[in-house]
Amino acid sequence: MGTHEPLPGVVVGDIGPKFGYDEVDNGYLKLENVRVPRENMLMRYAKVMPDGTYMKPPSDKLTYGTMVFIRSMIVGDSARALSQACTIAIRYSAVRHQSELKPGDPEPQILDYQTQQYKLFPLLVTAYTFRFIGNFMREMYHRITGDMNDGDYSQLPELHALSAGLKAFTSWVASAGIEECRMAYLFKSYTQAKSGQKLSGTVSYLNDLCNHIQPQQVASRPIVMDINDISQLVEAYQLRAANLVEAAAHNYRLELGRSKNKEEAWNSTSIDLVRASGAHCHYVVVKLFAAKLSEITDTAIHDVLSTLCLMYALYGISKNSGDFLHAGILSDPQISQVHQRVKELLAVIRPNAVALVDAFDYPDAVLASVLGRYDGNVYEHMFEWAKKSPLNKTEVHKSFYKYLKPLQSKL
Repeated sequence: MGTHEPLPGVVVGDIGPKFGYDEVDNGYLKLENVRVPRENMLMRYAKVMPDGTYMKPPSDKLTYGTMVFIRSMIVGDSARALSQACTIAIRYSAVRHQSELKPGDPEPQILDYQTQQYKLFPLLVTAYTFRFIGNFMREMYHRITGDMNDGDYSQLPELHALSAGLKAFTSWVASAGIEECRMAYLFKSYTQAKSGQKLSGTVSYLNDLCNHIQPQQVASRPIVMDINDISQLVEAYQLRAANLVEAAAHNYRLELGRSKNKEEAWNSTSIDLVRASGAHCHYVVVKLFAAKLSEITDTAIHDVLSTLCLMYALYGISKNSGDFLHAGILSDPQISQVHQRVKELLAVIRPNAVALVDAFDYPDAVLASVLGRYDGNVYEHMFEWAKKSPLNKTEVHKSFYKYLKPLQSKL
């Protein structure tokens, strides 16, 4: 302890910054011929008895306890990263004016262009949705952890599967959304935007899928009739997920029938499993957002968030229309209605767009963005920022005296 040097046989070090999580201190530890006394072992769940007998943990999922915690937190982190990017992009889109909607009229805010709204408003809606999902996952983790402390491990597999799936689902969407926000304000400096972490997603397979799924005639169920009814849209997402899960299970059994072992069959249907996992997570997200609306008592806030929920559900259908058509959940005319309704909702969201990102309440110091300033004084501060460039420390760059001036003297 006096020198803080590792003991003999202990190899320890840092593995460098973690992309998107610089504040997390990750390292490596290697023990070479080091005997760890039993009383110093970490034995909260798995144990080694005094006679050397190994006691397995009550659930094999407990091995992933820390990982489950991180996965649960990443869902909320994805929401924060995407909401910061949306704040910058929407604020700047309200400041910047360009072109003419009508000849002779003043240049409008680029946020008034439907194409800009179509880029940004679905991401804004998604940021709000992921906020609610992040809160849900945090509460779920603490609730199930409390149950585990009381000896109840029954909900651990659900936490493990849901945290793995939603981590992948939300982080992948957030990463793509951040890039979309960057493209939405085009040539301006992205280095100052700092619109959040570039989060990458991994996919959780549907554990024991084919041992639990029973074939059902999903496509024969009634189709959704009212695209403005959120409860019916939730059911549509449920049917889509069930259809893809059933298809994945069916294809897995086919691969097993081709004399393949379980591992080969699993790998041969991994694309189907990933699609099914994503559809299930999408259903969970829509369902939880819809359920959250019932907790909101303020009428004005409820109306705004209901619009966001409807937009999220309909936009997801428009982007995955093939799944809903193939399963017979929605008809072709209804898909056309969905596309039209999405465009109508863009106009409904437009008056509240800036207020909705302001409601995230990110200080300028957190956004660290010239473009996303709360006061809207973008160009004044951009000029001040540009003047701080090292190239502007002197009016004449030192390279002139070092290279050009000697060359001129020889002419």
